[in-house]
Amino acid sequence: MKTYVVIMVYLWSSIALIAQPCPLVINYDAAGNRVYRGNDCDPACSLLVTTTADDGVGSLRRAIACAMEGDTILFDAGVIGQFISLTTGAIPVNKSIHILQSGATIVRVKANNNGPVFDLVSGDTELKYMALYGSDEAGKMGRALINRDSLTLEYIDIYDQEPVEGSGASVVNYGTLQVKGTTRILVIATF
Repeated sequence: MKTYVVIMVYLWSSIALIAQPCPLVINYDAAGNRVYRGNDCDPACSLLVTTTADDGVGSLRRAIACAMEGDTILFDAGVIGQFISLTTGAIPVNKSIHILQSGATIVRVKANNNGPVFDLVSGDTELKYMALYGSDEAGKMGRALINRDSLTLEYIDIYDQEPVEGSGASVVNYGTLQVKGTTRILVIATF
C-alpha cells in the first residue's frame, strides 16, 4: 500500500509540472518598450536579431513570428550593416510591431526574387533605419513591400536590386502609409 501511495504522489507531481505555463522573461528599454523575450519552453524565441540567416534561431523572420502585439524587434551589433538575404519568400507581418535599428548605421534586407521583403497583412507596423532591396521580378507589384494596414517608414531606403523594363512598384500601399525622416522610395503605387 505504501508503494502505491508513493507512485500516485509521483505521478500527480509530474502532471502538475506539465500543466504549469512556461515562465516568460521580458526586458524593457529606456522608453519602456518590450525588446527581448525568451522563455524556458522556447529559448530560441527572441526579439533580438543576431544572424543574417533567412530563418532559424536569431533570424529576423523568427523574431517577427515570436513577437507579440506592441513588441519591438532590435538588431545585434553583429548584424548592423550586413545583408539579410531572404531565400524563402516575404516575411509576413500580422500584428502591430516595431522593427527598429537605432542610430545612423542601417540593416539591409534583400528579397532575392522571392517576393517582397515584407508583406504587412495587418497591424500597425513601424520600420526604422533599414534598407530594403526589392525583388527584380519584371511586372511584380510590391517588389520591396506590400502594406495592407498601417505602416510608418522612418529613415528607410527602398531599392530595386536591378530595375528592369516593366518593373512593378517597389511599394504597394492598400492601407495607411506615413513617411518620416529621410526616407527614399523608388516608386509607390497606392490603390
